[in-house]
Amino acid sequence: LAASTDGKHVAFATGGGNCGGYNICDFSGANISRVLGEYSTGAYPTGAAFSRDNSMFASSNGMGGPELFVFGASRHNVIKKAAMPSPCEYMSPRDVQFSTDGRRVYLSVLCGFDATTTQLFWIDV
Repeated sequence: LAASTDGKHVAFATGGGNCGGYNICDFSGANISRVLGEYSTGAYPTGAAFSRDNSMFASSNGMGGPELFVFGASRHNVIKKAAMPSPCEYMSPRDVQFSTDGRRVYLSVLCGFDATTTQLFWIDV
């Protein structure tokens, strides 16, 4: 679950998406039944975060990668997309977070069926 600091956007990632297909709805913070747009990550969206200045939204997916996405928060366009190669046999992406200056996005990934190892990935925006 992520809310923009200005309260205008609310988004949450669910494995099957919540906006049709595997898309993440961008809900209005003022009226949660109003959808402002959608962020498309591909299969099994996980993690959600808005940058402190509310200009960007980040999420990942859990299929074949995983991949980390950075979107324009209001236009819902992909700004950056990066594959996060991992030696894990089974991985489960979890949390996505922006750095305080908004120049980097972090992704934590659990490794193995028993989640005994966690990996940290990042991309510069």
